[in-house]
Amino acid sequence: MCATIIAVLSYAFQLAGALLLLLWCIGKCDANVVKGCFDNHASSYVGGFDEGGPFTMIPEEDLQQSAQNVYRNIATFANLAIGYALTIFMTDICISPWCVLIYVAIVVVLILAVEHFSINLIASKKYSSDRKRYDNEHKPKKGDLKLEAADSSPKDKP
Repeated sequence: MCATIIAVLSYAFQLAGALLLLLWCIGKCDANVVKGCFDNHASSYVGGFDEGGPFTMIPEEDLQQSAQNVYRNIATFANLAIGYALTIFMTDICISPWCVLIYVAIVVVLILAVEHFSINLIASKKYSSDRKRYDNEHKPKKGDLKLEAADSSPKDKP
């Protein structure tokens, strides 16, 4: 009875942790992609001004790279949640532990390969062009550098 309670608590804590991380990543996916461009990329972005106000242009390459990082995190936490959930159904295994280790290694490589190619495909399709990020959507941090394009200022500005 005591071992069952410990097992249930172990599974519950593992699943709860993985699901919290998963939900945290999924909830703000697009915002995290754009934020990642500013936080993780060393490049400077060019700004401009149009009818929507001042904006910063984010190149598609940066968007795709940031999206790949966000999607990798989502896949990682999903893998953890699925793995933890599957341990609940684990029974005694009738083959050598070394065979199990080899099978697990093969399946891990397959899962990672499929996820890697899927993530790259999704990121390149969803972020296939540069994007404007308006200044009212983002409060610049201390040290942010923004270059204004010469022809991007409004006509009525002095």
